[in-house]
Amino acid sequence: MSNLIIKISLVLLLVLGGVALYLGYELFKQREELKGRTQTLQAGIKRIAAHIEIEEGSDARIASQIVDRELMTLGAMERPIKTVESAAQLEMVRLQATRVELAETKATLAQRERELEATRAELSAAKAEIRALTETIRQKNAQIAEYESTIRELEADKADLQRKAETAQKESEELRATLAAKEADIEVLTLENQKMKERLDPILKRERLQKEQLGKVLFVSPEWNFVILALPHEDTLLDPNLELLVHRGDSLVGKVRVTDVLRQERIAIADILNEWQQMPFERGDSVIY
Repeated sequence: MSNLIIKISLVLLLVLGGVALYLGYELFKQREELKGRTQTLQAGIKRIAAHIEIEEGSDARIASQIVDRELMTLGAMERPIKTVESAAQLEMVRLQATRVELAETKATLAQRERELEATRAELSAAKAEIRALTETIRQKNAQIAEYESTIRELEADKADLQRKAETAQKESEELRATLAAKEADIEVLTLENQKMKERLDPILKRERLQKEQLGKVLFVSPEWNFVILALPHEDTLLDPNLELLVHRGDSLVGKVRVTDVLRQERIAIADILNEWQQMPFERGDSVIY
């Protein structure tokens, strides 16, 4: 009976020893797995900490604040993990702010691009307008040059016309002076003629007038259409309104009508009768009755 109990006990011990051995093996495997996980976790924490800034814009990283031995014990591991966590949260806050700023920057950039595109369109339109204005200016300059040339020609014509007008004015004044003198002479001649008419009988004068040469043409005024006759004698009697023939050799030049006679000066004034004129009157033409 005791042997049986011993045998049973040995079997149980062997079974328990196998179970213990199995459990020890399994625990060893789990230990190695946990050790590997822990080492991987430690290395991961250090790698993560190596990319987290202590302060924004600083070159220092959280990894410099982590002690390796703290990562090897469970109780001490809490501090570096919290340090990394806090730094990661701060980094996340900065990242979120950066994302917001990036979104705003993108929106601003898009707005700037739209404004730039609108500016480019406006610039293109402005360039086209400048080209059109440049062409218009070129055409206007050509027109101005043409107008200036025309103005210079007109000014030259104006100066020429002004000179001609001044000459004509001077000639007109001279003619007016001559006419005034002639009118004065005519007035004197008219008075003397009237006196002569009162003294002489026109019928008697016609009886004494011979049908022969009475004189010659002394002066011709085509502009005023009259001639001055030179009389051969002071007693040559002529009646105003008497018509006389003017010859040049055997050719008839024309006919004149006596208007005034100046006996003392031995001259007479006669109007040219245009309807009888055959050729221009000249000085020296013969006058006959």
